[in-house]
Amino acid sequence: MNITPIDISVERETEIQTRKSAFDLYNVMSGQFLSPESNWNPESLNTIKVNADIAADGRTRQIANDFLQVTDSDTAQYLLNIRYRQQRKGGTATLPVSRRVGLNVMEGEWITYDGKTWMVSEWRIDDKFRFTLILTETGADIYAEGGIEPGPIVIPPTEPFNPSLLSTIQNFNVEVGMIFGADGYERPVLRFSWTPPEDPTVTAVRFFYKIANEMEIFEDQCTSPEDGTYITSKNVESGMFYEARATITTVPDRFKSYTPWKTTVTPTGMQSIAVYLKAVQEDMRDVLKTAWAEADRYRELFERISLDAAAGTGTNVVDRQVYTEKFTNTTAQIIEEKRIRADADGALAEVTTAISAQIDDPDSGLVANATGLQQITAEVRDDETGLSALALAMIGVEASVGDLSAGGLISFRAQVPPPAGVLSQISILARANTSSQFIQSGMVIQVYQEGAVLKSRILNIATQFVIWDGNAANLPFVFEDGILKLAGARLGTLYFDQLQSTNGKLIIRGSGNLADIRMFF
Repeated sequence: MNITPIDISVERETEIQTRKSAFDLYNVMSGQFLSPESNWNPESLNTIKVNADIAADGRTRQIANDFLQVTDSDTAQYLLNIRYRQQRKGGTATLPVSRRVGLNVMEGEWITYDGKTWMVSEWRIDDKFRFTLILTETGADIYAEGGIEPGPIVIPPTEPFNPSLLSTIQNFNVEVGMIFGADGYERPVLRFSWTPPEDPTVTAVRFFYKIANEMEIFEDQCTSPEDGTYITSKNVESGMFYEARATITTVPDRFKSYTPWKTTVTPTGMQSIAVYLKAVQEDMRDVLKTAWAEADRYRELFERISLDAAAGTGTNVVDRQVYTEKFTNTTAQIIEEKRIRADADGALAEVTTAISAQIDDPDSGLVANATGLQQITAEVRDDETGLSALALAMIGVEASVGDLSAGGLISFRAQVPPPAGVLSQISILARANTSSQFIQSGMVIQVYQEGAVLKSRILNIATQFVIWDGNAANLPFVFEDGILKLAGARLGTLYFDQLQSTNGKLIIRGSGNLADIRMFF
């Protein structure tokens, strides 16, 4: 409603004040509110201080205005700004008004008069049915939210606790990391940390962890709570975010609770296979060199037996039988030889059986040889300072025609203490050569000792490595020329640097947080 001069009674006194006195104006205002975060204690609001108002007033005047019925800091801060703006509005007015105005307005409503906006702060009527309004200057700018900062952030105080009554571990956290072996092997791990308890009744800290957003939960524990840290690699996979929580074990037992679930900031690292292979490649070469040296030694044994048989001599020969048959143009010869050798010094025993067959064709000039060799050796050495035991069994074959030869060897070896850490070894070796080419292939199976730990490994050497189920029309797994070929694959998660189609028309690369996809037409 707009009050006009017609609505003002000229018979009664009118009082208008456009500005408050300096004693009623404040340019600094503080206050408090009731904070649930602070255990329902009063907390201070951000003080309102306007330098322009201080300059206009000529001095600093401060007042406090509390809102102890308000429990939200943002709301209380907004109300404090309203109070400050309200008290900076200086106008007040006492107006005798007509019945038209008096009967149509109520306390708290806004009206306009003399070009300003007023609020009816008091509504009066006397015994003569005359109306008087007490007005205070107001405006929409008082309640505008612009320029009002949020209320203060209250940090809850640390709750006091009795160390002897801890229900769970304090300041629990989980992080990801990697552990490195002496050979360069890397493996992802989880690192748990907490504040070491001062309570001697806490005997262990138990950890429960899982892959984020999955249901299966794994468990581990640390039996030395005073350490404050624990690292585990149990059931930890590469490239995953993990969630973890903890609790305690106490003696005597009492009520316990879990910490809130904590999530790792980053995923676990990738398990380094390439680094591991690079670290063991020299060991693999040494093992295979030893195996081939063994094959060479038995090849020399083949040749020596043949020469002994041809010369008719031998050492410790128990039995040798030679069958010779001469045909029109060819001569066939079969030699069977058995040897037994014993050595009292060191208790060496050796049994060698060799069978050799040969055909000599003078017309073609070709000589065909086939030899089979079996050797069993048992050896014990004392050397005054320590014992050693060796057991060896070998089966070898060799065939040759002209400059083409082929041979195979299977050997079994067990030795304590192990040379180069190898306790037991099975070697399966094959080789062939012509006058211009030589190739060999094989597999070595070992049980070896590394420090105080027993380990096992299988090594293969081949230009083509194939795994086949015997039924599929194609080869499902082939490793050839440094390239792995799969007929089909099903992967849970694939980590790659670059994917490229066979025809080179599609290339997908991963670069940092970006993906580079290129298609060529």
